[in-house]
Amino acid sequence: MFRTYPEVRRLLAKLREPSIIEGDPLARRLREVLGCASARDAVLRAIDRALAFSDPRLRKIVQRCDVDGVKVLAVASEFHLSSRQIFRYRGVAVEAIAATLEALLPADGDSQRILVQLCPRCLQESVRRDDVTVMSA
Repeated sequence: MFRTYPEVRRLLAKLREPSIIEGDPLARRLREVLGCASARDAVLRAIDRALAFSDPRLRKIVQRCDVDGVKVLAVASEFHLSSRQIFRYRGVAVEAIAATLEALLPADGDSQRILVQLCPRCLQESVRRDDVTVMSA
């Protein structure tokens, strides 16, 4: 996976500051792909997609810790869980979010790999067009 745990955590931490998240390249790219009005809305939509079919507690933990900025100990108390268990759930949520981001925003090298899998002929035609452009220049 090219989306690492710290990268996703940094993105989630920026949710609390709308002006900061708007400047984040990953969030801006996500906004373009999802067609959202703001980068914050795009990240929230990606979180919803990532956690839609998982344990509802995962979404609530991300909401309370990352979106609302509530401390882990307070969230653990709300859920009647230990802080260690909250970190475990949050880790699972971050992995799901990372997988969703990877699916939505493939790395530049992955774009061609995905294109080859979906349409090998399209890639060949794209390469031919590039060769013609280079030859004519």
